[in-house]
Amino acid sequence: MTPFTGSGGTDTAFVTDPGQQISQTTKDWVETYVPDQIGSNYTAHLTVGVDTVEHLKTLQAEPFETFHVQPAGMAVYQLGNNGTARTLLKSWPLST
Repeated sequence: MTPFTGSGGTDTAFVTDPGQQISQTTKDWVETYVPDQIGSNYTAHLTVGVDTVEHLKTLQAEPFETFHVQPAGMAVYQLGNNGTARTLLKSWPLST
């Protein structure tokens, strides 16, 4: 990843709406993504909606039935606030 990483990004590295600034939390997350969240530190996840913290904690404490996920493709996006994928830069379909 090293050849594709940089440091010190500003709001111009992100997608913003008119008058919007990128939060420092988002900039810090991107700044430390490599190495903090890759390799053995990576936690796979699916974002499927919005919920309260209290309800999410309840769900996490309950038994969970595993299920199989198979990606149909992969893509690179330019990010907005909170790490949201805002602008598609490149995508590749994956064969099954």
